[in-house]
Amino acid sequence: MTLLYLASSGTTKTELQDGLSYPSEEEIILMGFEEVLAKTKSSEAFTLETGSKLYVKKEFPALQDYQDKISKYLLSEIENIDFSSGGAAKVINQWVADKTKEKIKEIISEADTSEDTVAVLVNAIYFKSKWENEFSKEGTHEQEFSLLSGKTVKVQMMQREGEYALLKHEALSCSVLEMPYKKKRLGMIIFLPEKAEDFLKMEKSFFNFDFSSLQSCHKQTLHLSVPKFSLSTTNDELVKSLQKMGISHIFGKADFSRLTNKTGLFVSTIIQKVFVELNEEGTEAAAATMAFKFYERM
Repeated sequence: MTLLYLASSGTTKTELQDGLSYPSEEEIILMGFEEVLAKTKSSEAFTLETGSKLYVKKEFPALQDYQDKISKYLLSEIENIDFSSGGAAKVINQWVADKTKEKIKEIISEADTSEDTVAVLVNAIYFKSKWENEFSKEGTHEQEFSLLSGKTVKVQMMQREGEYALLKHEALSCSVLEMPYKKKRLGMIIFLPEKAEDFLKMEKSFFNFDFSSLQSCHKQTLHLSVPKFSLSTTNDELVKSLQKMGISHIFGKADFSRLTNKTGLFVSTIIQKVFVELNEEGTEAAAATMAFKFYERM
C-alpha cells in the first residue's frame, strides 16, 4: 500500500494517509520503512525476506522521482512487461514463487491481464524460524479446540511447559502471550479471548494494544497447548475492506500523478494469498502476497 501512497496525490493521497494511519510528514514514513527493512534482514536465527515490484506495460511513463524513492527507501523496482503477449502472468507468478520459496505459486492468471492492463503491483514476504524452546513431537496429541460458533473440533495440539511472558488485558478481555523465536529477536504474539463472544471486541480494539507492555511483564511458568496447523487462504475481499476504511478514490477517481503524468489510472483488483505452517519446530513461511491491477479509464 505504501507504493500506492507514494504514487498518489490530492484526495487519493489523503484517503490512503488517513486509512493507513500514516503521519503527514512523508519523510517520516520513508525513513521508518528504511529503518525497518534494515533491521529485519535474515540472520542465523531466522529467515525474513520481503520484496515488492511494479510491473508496467512497455513505454509506460513512470516518473524518475517515484522510481528513485521506491528503490532507495522500499528496495522496490519497476519492470516493463508486455501484458498483451500472454506471458506476463507467468513472469509475475515466477517472481512471487521465488520470493515466497514456492509457498505461493500463483497470484495472477493470464485471464487477469490484457492489453488494457497498465500495471500490476506485487508484494511478497517470507518468514521461517525455530522456536527458542521447541515442542516435543511426542507431546503432540489430539485435543478439542473451541470455535467462535461455540462448537469444538478435534485438532493436533502441541504441549510444552516453560516460562513465557503472559499479560491479562482487561480492556481487550483477553490474555496475550509471547512465544519467542530463536535468539529472541522475534516472537509470535497470541491473543486469547476469555470467551468466544469477546473475540469481536478484541479484534476491533487490537490496534490499541501496546506491544511493548509484554517486555516489562513478569514471565510465568505455564503449560501451553498450541494448535499445530498448516493453512493456505485467498482473500479477494480487500477492496471492500479498504472502502470501509475510507479508501475509495483509488478504485475510480484516483490521482496517481506522482507515479506518472498519464491520467485516468485506477486500481481494479486486489488479491491476497497467505500460507502459514505452525509445528513443533517453529513457524514456516507466514508468507503474504498482494497484487494490484491498474487500468486506464477510457
